[in-house]
Amino acid sequence: MKRNLASAVIGGILFLAAAAEMVCAGTDNHSNTRSGVQAEENETVTETEPCESVMGESAMLFDGSKTGSGKNSYITTIFTEHVGGKWNASLINEGSWLYAEYEGDEDGVYLALSSVSGATEWAAVYADETGTTENGREYAIYSYDNFADVFGTEFSHLDLIQVYGAGDGSVTLKRVAYFEGEGDPVDDGDGIWDCPSEGIAFLGDSIVHNPKIEGAHLKKKDWNGILDRDDCVNYGIGSQTTRECAARIEEIAGKDYSAVVILCGINDLGSGRMNWDITGNFETMFLALKEENPDIQIFVISILPTTDDYFKGTQYLITNLNAQLKFLANKHENVTYVDCHSSFVGEDGYAMPELMIDGLHPNLDGYAVIAEVLNPYLDEVMEDKTEEE
Repeated sequence: MKRNLASAVIGGILFLAAAAEMVCAGTDNHSNTRSGVQAEENETVTETEPCESVMGESAMLFDGSKTGSGKNSYITTIFTEHVGGKWNASLINEGSWLYAEYEGDEDGVYLALSSVSGATEWAAVYADETGTTENGREYAIYSYDNFADVFGTEFSHLDLIQVYGAGDGSVTLKRVAYFEGEGDPVDDGDGIWDCPSEGIAFLGDSIVHNPKIEGAHLKKKDWNGILDRDDCVNYGIGSQTTRECAARIEEIAGKDYSAVVILCGINDLGSGRMNWDITGNFETMFLALKEENPDIQIFVISILPTTDDYFKGTQYLITNLNAQLKFLANKHENVTYVDCHSSFVGEDGYAMPELMIDGLHPNLDGYAVIAEVLNPYLDEVMEDKTEEE
């Protein structure tokens, strides 16, 4: 259904959709800042005034400019609070809805709601209603009944909202907002990850996450399959930076893991973040883990090189950060820097293509290289733990 908001009757859902134009009013244009969600590489964003409350009448989840081209093209990811984002999705209530505003064709975007912490893995949500705002942008409304039907109501485990292009043309996303409904939150869960609380925790971005989803290129092998172990627990989330990982480290620190393996930072570099910011987030994670468990062992896997499809002419950004991570690890008695970069890099300074699935992520042979380098460290830790017991 298509209507023009300029002529809409004030009332019902259309009035509230129009109100998205006034959410967090009073904006100034800035570069690389955004309220509630991290800016990413090549992204024009807008800094907004704070919303009335995180889950008041509305919450601005994205306010910027990101473009996708073609059907099912990825546009952006919004993380929820318990996985390092800002929006507390566990407070979703009946009658609420999600709102997207964009430039492009009608019905130009759809949402994917997903969880890696223990609920529905991935669910596509298509608009209940579309229309045109007064300034000529397209909008889409996704009702509670709609997204609760496809995702379920375990909103404390709603970890990601991803926006994708729904048509063949180009779409530029401008805003995503949540509008609350009436009544109490639907989900009374605690949002704690549904996974073992002992063993070896893996924390990081998509390179850590991929074995959790057991992609076809990994031949259905998770980290336990890759490492030939039975004690690995995966906390990886695709697209995350060290900021999101540091923001959720407390949950991992509060459990009884013998070791934590961290592989993260390439997305930070891709977003233009400075090394001092990245290493500061690693320091935060080290201190939080050690405070809860002084005997825990932490392994930092070096950031892997890429093929020349990525970081062309700038592989030094990766090697420079790795040098600083190694220096930082050496300052902590319980932290070990694990150099996998040297086993991936070729004579030209880029990753060996035969170890990568797409120039950025390892294939099964690449993960086997990580296993060969990492396993001796993990074997020693777990053997020492067994002897102590």
